[in-house]
Amino acid sequence: MEKFKLQNYSSDSLINLDNFSLFYKFCFVLPENKYELSLGKLIVTNCYVPNKVKENLKFKHLKQLYNCVELSSKELIMENLIYSLIESNLSENTDIIDLSCSEKNALKNFKLEFSQNSDFSIGDFDILEKMVVKRNIASCELRFHNQKCISQSVLSNFVQVKSLHIFLNRSNNYDPNLFENFNNLQHLTISDLNDMVLRKNLFTGLKKLKSLKIESSMVKIIENCCFENLKNLERLDLEIDGFNQIEKSNFYGLNKLKDMSITLNLVEGIQNDVFEYIPDLRWLKIRVKSSNQDDFLNSLDFYVQNLKLIIMDSSKFFDYEASKLINFQREREQKMMKL
Repeated sequence: MEKFKLQNYSSDSLINLDNFSLFYKFCFVLPENKYELSLGKLIVTNCYVPNKVKENLKFKHLKQLYNCVELSSKELIMENLIYSLIESNLSENTDIIDLSCSEKNALKNFKLEFSQNSDFSIGDFDILEKMVVKRNIASCELRFHNQKCISQSVLSNFVQVKSLHIFLNRSNNYDPNLFENFNNLQHLTISDLNDMVLRKNLFTGLKKLKSLKIESSMVKIIENCCFENLKNLERLDLEIDGFNQIEKSNFYGLNKLKDMSITLNLVEGIQNDVFEYIPDLRWLKIRVKSSNQDDFLNSLDFYVQNLKLIIMDSSKFFDYEASKLINFQREREQKMMKL
């Protein structure tokens, strides 16, 4: 404690943050569970951490989430940020985790969980600039729960990331151009989307995006030319329920697409020329209704010249390089009969 010249404060009300210099450091102890030999970790920060935040950090570390208390929006961001930093340093064999220097705080993946219905203001995210160098955050995971609206202004604090995983919690109330300012984003995963129509303005501005995955989601219709702004997209994974009709216009503009997966639902309707806009496709995973499989394969053979492998279901693979349909289940049965 003397090493860091730290003073212990028992009440938040006694603190006037404006009077403190940037050279002050603060600390608290993160206890270990009763099975650990260590007393815990000494966490050192460059800003004051309210008691409620420290308590929640303790409960999260001990896996006692049921004890966590409700926080203000600013406190919630601070809790998530410090916890992400602590997690990234837990592997180090030390009893002191020093988070007091923002330039040294390596945060490859920032996890932020909006666990309550809070209205966030611009100032709530000032803690990011205080504790880390924002431009060095390469990956971000955002989980929304019970939000009235998921706004573009909240996401604007993370536009520098190259990889983003966002959980929408089955919400269909979000800004139409939610990712418009993510000019450097290369990998996007959207989970728990629940919308009747997947609209193309959702992907406006994602000029550098290379991979898109939509998982655990409910979508009925994909808007015409939905992905036309994703000029550099190479991988597309659609794990969505309710979508079973594929049209040619769904893939307009995806000239660089190499890998595609469409799962969860059995595709019942498919246009003959559906693959005309994705001529460079190399790998495809899709579930197609049995009665449509021949037409489907003929369409692929005509429009896609570089295809190497198709996974039709759990047992059938179409190897284009070997030009034969391999039914693994049948081969297994034949081998068993020979034995």
